[in-house]
Amino acid sequence: WPLGPSRAEKACMSYAAKTSQLLEIREFVPAEQLLIVDYDDLVLHPDLWLTRVFEFIGERFDPGSVGAVRSDSVAKARKLSKGIRRQVDKYSVPAYENCLRVLRA
Repeated sequence: WPLGPSRAEKACMSYAAKTSQLLEIREFVPAEQLLIVDYDDLVLHPDLWLTRVFEFIGERFDPGSVGAVRSDSVAKARKLSKGIRRQVDKYSVPAYENCLRVLRA
């Protein structure tokens, strides 16, 4: 790009950088004080994950909060153009998969 990276590239690179910070945060924060929630898991199973989040923060679970989670955003990835999908695959997916691999080890 003659004017620098596109908005999509910037977004993907930012996502990769922020996601990778989880690995460093984990080095400084004790495991019992850190809850990492995968967004897709949260929106696909809000009752399960919100129960865990409420328990983690020491609050009583409010089942009404499940209705506030919208799952339609997960389908947005299917609407991306092939070019943007390639950028996501190049910049974002490797960082996401690396974090999953390390955090689940």
